[in-house]
Amino acid sequence: MKANTPRSNRELEKNSSYPKEVYTLLSESEENHFWFRGRNMVIREVIQSSVRNFQGMNFLEVGCGTGYVLAELARMGFIVTGLDMHKEGLAYAKRRVPEATFFTGKLDQFRQEKQFDAVGVFDVIEHIMQDRDTLMKCGNLLKKNGVLFITVPARPELWSVYDIISGHKRRYTKSSLKQVVTASGFRIMRVSYFGFFQYIPHIVMKRFILAKYEDEPNNMMSIFKKVIWRPPRVFNWLLEMSFALDMFISRFIELPIGTSLIVSAQKIK
Repeated sequence: MKANTPRSNRELEKNSSYPKEVYTLLSESEENHFWFRGRNMVIREVIQSSVRNFQGMNFLEVGCGTGYVLAELARMGFIVTGLDMHKEGLAYAKRRVPEATFFTGKLDQFRQEKQFDAVGVFDVIEHIMQDRDTLMKCGNLLKKNGVLFITVPARPELWSVYDIISGHKRRYTKSSLKQVVTASGFRIMRVSYFGFFQYIPHIVMKRFILAKYEDEPNNMMSIFKKVIWRPPRVFNWLLEMSFALDMFISRFIELPIGTSLIVSAQKIK
């Protein structure tokens, strides 16, 4: 799937990279910010509905960043391993999850004799041009019938300068994500949008807050601070609870849209 990017931003997209300074901002924001807390809530719920008796299972997170999701996985009872190519993020992850095993490098460079019960790639494959190849490599690290968990940013119409400075190549629809997952050798167990109640606020932010930065994309930290800004406590809590409502509703009906997607999929061979 090709990202729906404005033509004027394509050269910027080609040359953009994830700013290293953002790891400090992330580590300071994740614990109390509605989006990070809410995404962990969604990941936990989908894992619990997809895998039985996961206590003591080996879980590899590819692109673990500062370790915020990895810490949640450890609290759930997984034996956790984190892989990331950025040592800046791993420095925070090692302090946050001291019981984890960590590796610095790209997925191509990761060599392990053992295979894992589960692999997670949370907001990772949108950064990679060859997303299918990445998922196939994740499959090679899984045991027979192992489970892959994925989250990605959703809906091309939400594309903004924030995606560009983050190094995103695309935003997914449900159908495009299902297509790349099944083509990579997996059977989809569950796929859902989440962030349904944040879709309209996201549109508003794109049009009225982030749009003014399109002509000054080098001001990366200002853009990140706008997006990761934590609302007042009550609103922050309400936004966090909207993720729980997403998951409750999705048990009965498919959410038609959302700002993100989550997938659980089982290795076929």
